[in-house]
Amino acid sequence: MRGTVFNHTATGYKHLSIHQDCQDYSSSFIDDECAILIVADGHGDPIHARSALGAKFASQAAYELLLREKDQDQEYLSKKINFLKLKIVERWKSLVDDDVACNSLNQEEKYTPYGTTLLACLITEKLVLSVQIGDGVIAVQTDGKTTFLEHEDSIDGRTHSLCEHSAEEYFTHQLFDSEMLQGVCMASDGLTALFDSEQIFKSSILNPLFQAASPDLLPKYQDLHSFIDAVANLKGNGDDVSIAVFLRNGIGQSSN
Repeated sequence: MRGTVFNHTATGYKHLSIHQDCQDYSSSFIDDECAILIVADGHGDPIHARSALGAKFASQAAYELLLREKDQDQEYLSKKINFLKLKIVERWKSLVDDDVACNSLNQEEKYTPYGTTLLACLITEKLVLSVQIGDGVIAVQTDGKTTFLEHEDSIDGRTHSLCEHSAEEYFTHQLFDSEMLQGVCMASDGLTALFDSEQIFKSSILNPLFQAASPDLLPKYQDLHSFIDAVANLKGNGDDVSIAVFLRNGIGQSSN
């Protein structure tokens, strides 16, 4: 797969101040056939006391299930997408079950302590498939234009979560051709909350990222790494911050 991937997660000052582990988890993967991006944001409040693990398990589940689909086409995936959402939820629950059993936990609500959001994207030379439950953003640049993928992230002001009953019903997805794709970026709400609007987030973070598809990526990634650490420690809403990026090298363009 022609391109470069990058991800980074930093613990927010709200969690650092109470010596709480980071509740976010991000990952990225690329080989000759596909790229995968994942961001999960564990809820972190007392009733979700093991959400850091929940976010890690969500990343593992999404990676395993998306990787299996790397050779499929849009027609096949469009028919299978609801089943794929269900399998991600089931795999996440199985990982939670294993953790509960290994730690001899006695929890009335087995899955609630592990509550987390999930954003995941499979990119191949033929297609882009994204799935999302809960808040956060996924943005893509195609043919020089940056757009945000539509999603429904909450009900009554509360973010959707993998720990909900029938969580697969609250996933949204996007499936489209990747021929004109230049980049994909996903971020947790700890990053987007720093900006007053999506337009400001786009001009401050996304446009510079998507224009950076060139051989000198490493310095730019180091700058972004430092920026995310600074945001997590000093600014924003104090939440953990995660980002995952795919850039198709050599075809970054000015963004609208």
